[in-house]
Amino acid sequence: MRSFDYSRLYNKAWDTDILNLVAKIHECKGRQDLFIRQKPVELDRLVEIAKIQSTEASNKMKASSQQALV
Repeated sequence: MRSFDYSRLYNKAWDTDILNLVAKIHECKGRQDLFIRQKPVELDRLVEIAKIQSTEASNKMKASSQQALV
């Protein structure tokens, strides 16, 4: 397994754009955690809807590809 030396990152000068992106990711993860804590039922419902839609779309693609082969 590989190991990563984080001490090299400490001395590196980071571009402002990169730091802004990292800050936005951190902010979004915080919002996501808050949403998960506050509304777990709604989140579970949205996940189930997404799974159903994904399955339906996958089935449609599979059916159309099978029809193209006939």
